Amino acid sequence: MPEPLRLQSQRRLHYQKEDFEDDDSMFHVIISTDCTAYSDWMSEALIYTHFKTNTAGWITRISSCDDPSYIYPMIWHPRMMLQVTPNYEHQTMPNGEVDKYPIYNKPMGVSYWLKDKGRNMHPDTVVVMMDTDMIIGLPLEKAFRDPQGRTVVEHGRPAAQIYLIGSGWFTKMGCAGMMEAECNGRCTPQDTTEPLMAK
Repeated sequence: MPEPLRLQSQRRLHYQKEDFEDDDSMFHVIISTDCTAYSDWMSEALIYTHFKTNTAGWITRISSCDDPSYIYPMIWHPRMMLQVTPNYEHQTMPNGEVDKYPIYNKPMGVSYWLKDKGRNMHPDTVVVMMDTDMIIGLPLEKAFRDPQGRTVVEHGRPAAQIYLIGSGWFTKMGCAGMMEAECNGRCTPQDTTEPLMAK
């Protein structure tokens, strides 16, 4: 089990979580991170947009971390929680080899959270998994309701968003031409990324 958290400031928060215990929102945003300054600032930006848009429910940062002395930013959002989990990026495969893949932290960190701080969630809670490089532009609960106000996400019926940026930017920005200019005619077929990105 991870060591107790150390926050940068021990001052009393303006808002206390107890003030929001009656928030019966059925939405909970989770973000999977590690414990680095880079993850801190990206998480803070996303958490700020959750607060600024007044998105219903809670937001939890799940931080998979080996460093028990890591100092996290102060929790200022009244509906934000921090869940520290072990670092799962090194996994022993059935053949005994150790595979290092940081993305293991996402499913295993979420599993840890569901058994720990997330275990008392209402079974109909809509859990929204976001990445730290995302921001919220309007309250998320609006994205999961039909025009009649009914939640469109339910047991056995999840929702997801496609990766909208895709490879279109590569063509639209003329990146192939820029690559050719950069290569000055010396580019080989292996250097041409556009066909691969279009797949």
